[in-house]
Amino acid sequence: MEEKVYILFHEYELGKEGDIRDESKMLGAYSSEDKAKEAIEFYYKLPGFCDYPKECFEIGECTLGRYGWVDGFFNTEDYDYEEEEWDEQN
Repeated sequence: MEEKVYILFHEYELGKEGDIRDESKMLGAYSSEDKAKEAIEFYYKLPGFCDYPKECFEIGECTLGRYGWVDGFFNTEDYDYEEEEWDEQN
């Protein structure tokens, strides 16, 4: 039987126009989705977290012992967003 954990994140955009970036915090790993939801209620009362909507909390399901990044990754600093936007428009 595959064992699962539920990872709680808090994610939002930070910065001003022209310099907006994603901010993400991993808050914990829980043995059930219900426990992760309880943790949201705890964190949502704390300074900083209460300044953002509850939709900023994300729960991800993860199977223990399974590889997660099987397709690899790319460095966002090396990614040419402007070229992609141009390609989409033409």
